[in-house]
Amino acid sequence: MITRFAPTPSGYLHLGNAVHLRLLTLLAEDRGWQIALRIDDIDPDRTRPEYIADIHDMIEWLEVPITGAARSQSQHMDEYALARDELVTQGAYVCACSRSEWQGHEGAGCPGKCSHLELVTGETALRMQVGDDDIVVWRREGIPAYHLANIVDDDAMGITHILRGEDLREATVAQRSLSAYLPQSRFAEIEVLHHDLLIDDDGRKLSKSAGMQAQPPPRTAEVRARIEQTAHQLLGTLTTVRP
Repeated sequence: MITRFAPTPSGYLHLGNAVHLRLLTLLAEDRGWQIALRIDDIDPDRTRPEYIADIHDMIEWLEVPITGAARSQSQHMDEYALARDELVTQGAYVCACSRSEWQGHEGAGCPGKCSHLELVTGETALRMQVGDDDIVVWRREGIPAYHLANIVDDDAMGITHILRGEDLREATVAQRSLSAYLPQSRFAEIEVLHHDLLIDDDGRKLSKSAGMQAQPPPRTAEVRARIEQTAHQLLGTLTTVRP
């Protein structure tokens, strides 16, 4: 049984990341899981060497027993491209519509009826109708979208268990549905656990998007104790989404 820690090196890891990682370690120790490391560095415009170094520093500081070598998304574009091509045969379509054009749109296909277009980097994206949603699976930048890359990575790494924040519950549903269009995927068999989010004193989620990436938390005994306490508290909030 194996799980993974999959940070994005678009900023320094914050306290929420540290608590998540410690919670993941507690679960692995209790349930006999191995922990693999995946670096979600597929977007070169957001990736910086110091952020990757910070990931390894955090892992070392929290004494996380990582199994095997890290998987870097940037080294596996050929695998994502193969999955993209498979989705095209399963009904994925090219779309040049903007987010504003999608707002309020209902019905099959995209608002601009872009089915005649070709996939061109910088101009178009690839979408797939999954349930009631049309999700992006290949971005205009010429790289896989989060949902597709995540499925391919977890399949390749043999992941059996995933720990996520409550904010990614919809992503779990979307990825399980999308994986059904990839004949070799076993993603739908993964057991996914969600935990409550860590919030600040103002009730805001601790995240890079909320400005928490400016500097890493200090590596002190006091901070380590706070991380430990919060991780144990979150153990009681876990809910499981089984295959």
